[in-house]
Amino acid sequence: MQNDAIYVANLKDHPELVRIVAKWLWKEWYLWQGKSLSYVIYKIEHSMTDAIPQTFVAIRNGVPIGTAALLNHDLNSRPDLGPWLGSLFVPKKFRGLGISRMLRDSRIEEAKRLGYEKVYLISDYKKQFYEAKGWNFLGEMPGNVSRTTQVFELKLK
Repeated sequence: MQNDAIYVANLKDHPELVRIVAKWLWKEWYLWQGKSLSYVIYKIEHSMTDAIPQTFVAIRNGVPIGTAALLNHDLNSRPDLGPWLGSLFVPKKFRGLGISRMLRDSRIEEAKRLGYEKVYLISDYKKQFYEAKGWNFLGEMPGNVSRTTQVFELKLK
């Protein structure tokens, strides 16, 4: 019988998955910015820790099916805010299984465990979605690549 259980693990415990996660993030956010795949691999390798920054991966049957990170900084125009829930990505073929929720919730719990009172995220859309999940919309702010982005804050209890 096959075990289809999905679990979230620190990428530091699965270094063999770094290139797969890096390719996802590179194609989604870095390629169009002119960043190299090796740049993304470097960033990920330096977030394979128990502190922040840290990258996590959702795994099912030994296969990576999503990723998320807790970052010190994710928005150049707001270096005063942090930590950030970032790099949340699930490939299309794995969407609709609740993986984003698992990754998001696990990073929020990790921020709490580390003693943070708030966590932040940026999104170019989904304002109503995040507000419905308890996130406070802080406003539109200058993004990292000369555009505006939506910034949200979640108070941790």
